[in-house]
Amino acid sequence: GLPVPQNESYYIPQPLEQSFVEEEDDYTHYLPLWQTYPTPRSVDSINRNLVEFYTINRLLHHLVETGEPALSKLFVPCLDQVCPPESFYGPILPSTDDNGDHGTQPHIMLMQPITQNFDDHAHEYGKDEKHHEERHVDQENNPVVAIIVGIFQFDAYLQNVLHEGANGVEAVVKNSCGDIATYLLNGPEAVLVDGLQDTHTSDYERYKQVMEFEPFPWHEGEDDESDVNCHYEIEVYPTTVIYEKYHTNKPAMLTLGVVIVFAFTCLVFFVYDRFVQMRQEKVLDTAQRSNAIVASLFPAEVRKRLMYGKDRKDKSKSKKSSILMNTRPAEGPKFRLNNFLNESNVAGGEATSNATPATQADVDKKGMVDAPIADLFPNTTVLFADIAGFTAWASVREPTQVFTLLETVYSAFDSIAKRRRVFKVETIGDCYVAVTGLPEARDDHAVLMAKFARECLTKMSEVTGKLEVTLGPETGELAMRFGLHSGPVTAGVLRGEKSRFQLFGDTVNTAARMESNGIKNKIHCSTETAEELIRLGKEKWIEKREDMIEAKGKGKLQTYWILSREQSRKASGDSLHGGSSHGSISGASMGDEDLENVVHSPESLQIIQHIRRVEADAKNERLARWITDLLVVSLKEMMAARPESGPSAKDKEAVVALENTISSFSITPLDEIPAFVPLPKFEEDVVARSIDDIKLDPRVEEQVFKYVMAIGSLYRDNPFHNFEHCSHVAMSVRKLLSRIVSPENPIHDGKQIDLRLSVDDNTYGITSDKMAQFAVIFGALIHDVDHRGIPNFVLGKEDPNMATKYKGKAIAEQRSVDLAWSILMSHEYKQLRECIYTTREELHRFRQLVVNTVLATDIFDPDLGKNRKDRWNRAFGEDKASAEEAITLDDVSRKSTIVVEHLIQASDVAHTMQHWQVYVKWNERLFQEMYAAYKEGRTEKDPSEGWFKGELWFFDNYVLPLTKKLEQCQVFGVSSDEYYNYAKQNRHEWETRGHQMVEDFKKRFEQRQKKKEQELALFKYSE
Repeated sequence: GLPVPQNESYYIPQPLEQSFVEEEDDYTHYLPLWQTYPTPRSVDSINRNLVEFYTINRLLHHLVETGEPALSKLFVPCLDQVCPPESFYGPILPSTDDNGDHGTQPHIMLMQPITQNFDDHAHEYGKDEKHHEERHVDQENNPVVAIIVGIFQFDAYLQNVLHEGANGVEAVVKNSCGDIATYLLNGPEAVLVDGLQDTHTSDYERYKQVMEFEPFPWHEGEDDESDVNCHYEIEVYPTTVIYEKYHTNKPAMLTLGVVIVFAFTCLVFFVYDRFVQMRQEKVLDTAQRSNAIVASLFPAEVRKRLMYGKDRKDKSKSKKSSILMNTRPAEGPKFRLNNFLNESNVAGGEATSNATPATQADVDKKGMVDAPIADLFPNTTVLFADIAGFTAWASVREPTQVFTLLETVYSAFDSIAKRRRVFKVETIGDCYVAVTGLPEARDDHAVLMAKFARECLTKMSEVTGKLEVTLGPETGELAMRFGLHSGPVTAGVLRGEKSRFQLFGDTVNTAARMESNGIKNKIHCSTETAEELIRLGKEKWIEKREDMIEAKGKGKLQTYWILSREQSRKASGDSLHGGSSHGSISGASMGDEDLENVVHSPESLQIIQHIRRVEADAKNERLARWITDLLVVSLKEMMAARPESGPSAKDKEAVVALENTISSFSITPLDEIPAFVPLPKFEEDVVARSIDDIKLDPRVEEQVFKYVMAIGSLYRDNPFHNFEHCSHVAMSVRKLLSRIVSPENPIHDGKQIDLRLSVDDNTYGITSDKMAQFAVIFGALIHDVDHRGIPNFVLGKEDPNMATKYKGKAIAEQRSVDLAWSILMSHEYKQLRECIYTTREELHRFRQLVVNTVLATDIFDPDLGKNRKDRWNRAFGEDKASAEEAITLDDVSRKSTIVVEHLIQASDVAHTMQHWQVYVKWNERLFQEMYAAYKEGRTEKDPSEGWFKGELWFFDNYVLPLTKKLEQCQVFGVSSDEYYNYAKQNRHEWETRGHQMVEDFKKRFEQRQKKKEQELALFKYSE
């Protein structure tokens, strides 16, 4: 055929560079259109030779030459919306849809050969080089006689690959001939993207999937032509749409969750393991503590015996009858002592069992199933040691202070006992019980116990001297009484709910009698113990007691003193016989009997006076350090409640100005007494700090001590109104402050309100008012400064100028305020003042609190008394209690002021509301002071004449009503009941014994006066 001319009416698109063959030689085959199926509908072009078309021509040549099927390059039938007529392509051109898009889609053409023999192995050729060559040879014998031409488009091929809803997949069609087409697959649809190019998103290159498109075998590089027999691949990529839809962090989250669960599980196991470890440590610690407790209760042999019996309890039950039948005879005490727990025989094991019967009824009928753990120890020495004056001392202290003393003293004794192999039996109250000679027999049991008692006596003096700084006055005056007795005892474990190792027998009772009839700071022993000491060559250790004692159930007994090491070393009598290392602030460490035995010369008098001065100075210093500690702690609490920012320069100037103003006052402290002292302004933004966070300048602590010592030096050597009494008042103040009850839920009318305005705040702001607490301790320190030992009305007669200055009211108290304040205002206490108050308002309030506190101790001035009574009725009276009116800050301030007044008043006469011995001690001292004034002619009336009735009147009209007021204000908890009970008991005791005690007071006063006169005569003689 001839070439088909190219004209506009018969234009064929050229997507593959050309559409028609240009050389006539290419028309070697004839492929008429009418041979196609289905047959064309138009007859105008049924003889049209399809070989004229370039693509068909190239494929046909390849097919004829190789005998193998071939795929064409991509071609587009229609370009620019111009498509060949049906007569040209016939029915092989896919029909267009409504939009006419099929003609513009890339197509490929597949040409499959049909051989003459219609063999069916054409597809096998091309699998390797051998078959490829065979196909060329066979071509002559079995030539291609027909072809099948198929045209299809990739959009149709890619349709329905994805299901509905699966969108966003890009399919890139590539062939070895260099053609590229990109399709976007959204559900069942496939759409060509931006012509014939690769437009997939490079971000998802790592997700590429490649699929071969091979309808027949193909060999790479078998044909050098670039437009015939193209090899196709389809590359599939996700798009952002499908990536965002299917990309998830669930695996990571799941992994993280697994890790967290694993970590949490590990943490749980770690915490559990830690708790188990802590529990084991706690159990071990408890076991160690229990072992320590058991060790302190039972001797080593008894402990082992108890454990051994417990372990064998179950085993012994099944063998009980046979065991009892084969029990060996009981061994002697000595053998059992040495082999307490090492008995290997069955009978011994059964005997040591600690089992108890199943029911109480069995106990009632038969007693304990097992034999008791008990033995007789024929050679022992038992010690009873008691703290003399402990009960009276403890009545003044807080419970924690009482236990501090007992724990410290008896821990020291325990250490000595452990070192000397003395067995501590128990402590009963303040009584310490120990024994030697068991569980191991010792021939020197009496010597061992004597050494133990002597060392404990020295240790007691050392410990109490140190504790006086922390536990307050009179602690250093505590002393031990020791009682020893030697003889046989029955010892064993008294079983029951709380088993204890106990001693029984007459030896124990006699040892207790030795202690109760002893004297403090001495070791009292029986004749039996003295004989044991003499037998062992220690006759110099003992001294026969001059008087015989009356022992309950024993009659009169001759007893002995075991001397201290120093006393036993001295062969001559130049030592101070029976001396004590404990003294008091108003007297020497020497007792009355000591003075009679020693004062025979001016030299001995000088020695005694020197000892008295040294001991008094040492005691005053201990008391001063104790009060210093009280003030420093209270000062830190006050500083901790303030803002951390500190005062401004303006505040400091205002403080200095007010200090100068107060010092130049022409009015008296009495004129400064307010109706009430206002509570400080509540600052919500101020967070109270711990006193541990307060670092006090060392200069301040030094100034506090120096100030206390200066105040102490102003106290006169009165029997009652002295520095020791000031310390006793300070101790009572501390005790009452520690007993203040704090509210838990301050509410008013159902609303949370300021703590100090709450009706339920029984402390009326005192708990949070640290300045008030400091001021009342400060007031206790200064309230009797320079007291002259006489009442105010007598003082006014002796010093008319002073009476005029203070208007004849509360003369001693006002003078105390002025003296103490003038010392505080001196330059050497500048840093101390800066800690007490930082603003003008704080200085003014501190001054009011001090004045009000000190003047409250004048309880006999009728005008001041009436004033306080009116204020009490206004604050706590029945009218106020029943009135339904709003609680104001002034109401709370008034109650706070009155409570502080009653606190210092109760502390000032606290001896009347404490143990009987404390009351007698201070009552006698007050009597001595008043009687001395009478004897000196300073007062007209003999106090001894009305002292008995006066004390009863004082109890009925002041002390007991005061305790009731303490209870009524509901601030001091159980202290109000404690004070009331002591006051009642003391009144009853005074009513019973008061007459005789007044006579005794007078007698002892006369004796002291006589001795003072003797000393004075000796002193004048020495001059």
